[in-house]
Amino acid sequence: MFSLSVMNDFLYLGIQAAYMAAQSIMPLYQQGFWVKLKKDQTPVTHADIAAHQTITEQLSGSLLPILSEEGVILEAQARQAIESYWLVDPLDGTREFIKKNGEFTINIALIHNQKPHLGVVYAPALGQLYYAHSQLGAYHCELPTNPNLSLQAFTQHTQPLQAQRLILSTKPSTPIRVVMSRSHTPPHTSKYLQTLQNTHGELSYTHRGSALKICLVATGEADVYPRFGPTMEWDTAAGQAIVEAAGGVLLDACQHTPLVYNKTNLENPSFIAACHASLMV
Repeated sequence: MFSLSVMNDFLYLGIQAAYMAAQSIMPLYQQGFWVKLKKDQTPVTHADIAAHQTITEQLSGSLLPILSEEGVILEAQARQAIESYWLVDPLDGTREFIKKNGEFTINIALIHNQKPHLGVVYAPALGQLYYAHSQLGAYHCELPTNPNLSLQAFTQHTQPLQAQRLILSTKPSTPIRVVMSRSHTPPHTSKYLQTLQNTHGELSYTHRGSALKICLVATGEADVYPRFGPTMEWDTAAGQAIVEAAGGVLLDACQHTPLVYNKTNLENPSFIAACHASLMV
């Protein structure tokens, strides 16, 4: 694995790339953008492409390969020969971007040996930055998209993240806080939530878009985020690095093992992000 100094350099590079991508997409968010449907019938906008181009330019100096949702996806055999690479979702929550509710993020992760060791999740419309690497821990700061502000100055004023409720009683006195997707609610989710309620008692609900759901678990604002439905590796890698560095988990819903990356098929299994593995019911 990389040294601590190299990881720190990579982390700052990832934050800078996300910040510069935000500078390219926020004018489009405010002034207008085109929307198209990809082959899988998911939407893509001018902003997705602009963010991809900016991030690729910013990260190219690292000399590591870049796998981006909006870039060329190598065949599995070629990909799996790569040990370390950047995994990027230039605009996670495109539906939220189109709705203009602010709940979209820029996700950048560093994958080494199929595991995310570094993650940056930036919600530019909300001015919220979450980041982590495995040797440093997880952090959050406010980072408005203002080109007159110093990126370094803002990232010096950070708060460490710690997923809460690391030990849960069988029936806690306060509800288990569940964060759910604004745009996706697969039917298998209801079965999990019923089992969770039977095991741990009352549940309360919050809805968010994009990787913000995982980040809410990392900050301790939510206890669990269940996702039973299709996602891709670039949707989860940065969030997984952050929630794990904060002391939480992001696990395959069936196998109860951490998600792995650079698989032959880049689609994730159903998963649960939680403050503690005891919520894997």
